[in-house]
Amino acid sequence: MNVEEKNESKIIESLIKALGDPYWQVRANTAEALGKLGHADQQLLTQVTESLIKALEDEESDVRANAAEALGKLGHAEPKIIDALIKTLGDQNAWRVRASAAEALGKLKHIEPQLLTQVTESLIKALEDEDEDVRTRAAKALGKLAETLVKLGHADPQLLTTVIESLIKALDDKDEDVRASAIEALGKLAEALVKLGHADPQLLTPVIESLIKALGDQYSWLVRAYTVEALGKLGHADQQLLTPVIEFLIKALGDPSWRVRANAAEALGNLKYLEEN
Repeated sequence: MNVEEKNESKIIESLIKALGDPYWQVRANTAEALGKLGHADQQLLTQVTESLIKALEDEESDVRANAAEALGKLGHAEPKIIDALIKTLGDQNAWRVRASAAEALGKLKHIEPQLLTQVTESLIKALEDEDEDVRTRAAKALGKLAETLVKLGHADPQLLTTVIESLIKALDDKDEDVRASAIEALGKLAEALVKLGHADPQLLTPVIESLIKALGDQYSWLVRAYTVEALGKLGHADQQLLTPVIEFLIKALGDPSWRVRANAAEALGNLKYLEEN
């Protein structure tokens, strides 16, 4: 073990010990610090993750939330980590803890196929949470998870359909941040499908139709701005699918909000149609 490895080991051992500090702020800061040590060797990382999983049971909500966020930053999709985060999604005493758990699940890498359904179902359930921030982060996590699966070539069509249907349902949420996050997630997912040649009309058509419908959201310029940005990511789609997108983006140039008009102009400029003709 060289000097650097020895120092790293000392730091991690000291931080793990600090998770038992009697003062909650020390434990909270410690959990946050442990999330920055993803470069450590496997043996040390195992100690870190086990300590953070234990911290998910801390009596203080800030400690639990920071522990969940740290596990997400580390990104390891071990079954015990997934089980712990899913359990934390049910924390009824603090919305921030549930929100952090949802976000963390969306950051996990290389989730085993047999665990994907479990993670997806848990995040879909979180879309019904009473707190809008939990629903917002669950929507983002679902979109990020599905986008990653498509890019890695591990996307099960049925699982993708379930995710898309859930995000489309979230477009009716009463909170504009939830709706905007669902739109952003749908846009990134659709972009990944199109760019990687998985543009199945059965998957894309409901996404496009739902995004176009969201342009009619009269109560939130934020939602409309996110919508035109999402539509602009579909420029490599089949021209038949793209035709209504172009029409509604042109229409959005007349939106009352300058932010929507600006995003619509940028979205039109991003379309493959303009690049090739």
